[in-house]
Amino acid sequence: YSFCTLLLRKKGRRKVEVKATMIDRAKDIEALFPVWDFDGSGYIEWQELQQVLEGCERLENRKEKKAAARLKAKMVENGKVKPLGLKCFVKFISEVLESVSDNEWEDAMDHMRDAVKEAHSLTSHDRHMQQQFSLFRKLDVNQNGKIDFDEISKLVKSIHNLPKSQRKTAAKWQIQLIEKTHSWKDLSLDLKSFHQFMDDFLGGQTEDQYQEIMKEMEHEATRRNSLSEPAGDGDEVVSH
Repeated sequence: YSFCTLLLRKKGRRKVEVKATMIDRAKDIEALFPVWDFDGSGYIEWQELQQVLEGCERLENRKEKKAAARLKAKMVENGKVKPLGLKCFVKFISEVLESVSDNEWEDAMDHMRDAVKEAHSLTSHDRHMQQQFSLFRKLDVNQNGKIDFDEISKLVKSIHNLPKSQRKTAAKWQIQLIEKTHSWKDLSLDLKSFHQFMDDFLGGQTEDQYQEIMKEMEHEATRRNSLSEPAGDGDEVVSH
């Protein structure tokens, strides 16, 4: 065979190998989708995506983290990040992990699986966790994974017949945040801290009392969201 013929055959084998690798990677990512979809909606919303990406040790201070931020910017529509269907989810994670070598791939997947399990424990472990995560998502208006404590304070004030002890608990948390940050400007909670606040805030309540307070907070958060939504036809769900 001529040198050119051998070279073309070698290139052809490489293309087949690359395609096979892409298919294998896509299958690995597809397997993550049902366990990553914490609320079982059939779509993965940014808050669900973010909880895992932030918890994945592999993405700490690496270019994969920058890739995720860049891709997020492309997903924004009417001020909100659109949820991902299976196909878009596979494409998103594939691009985030594009620079991972074949030798590192399984290790990267192990990190992802561990991060999904950790995020699941913060979002779907039990009924209370699910309710609190639902409330957190409504309060996280700019979808940055944090909520301003001022929003929580407004919700607390909106609850009817709330015992003074619980109002004091909310005030105590605000003081602690000020002491921790030495500022009034950045009083925010991530999901884990929000769970801690809610457990402290609603500790000692009966299940009926707990559900009544959560119902009021959800209602008020939904009302506030409806007032802040931009005018238009609304956001479209990414289903492709």
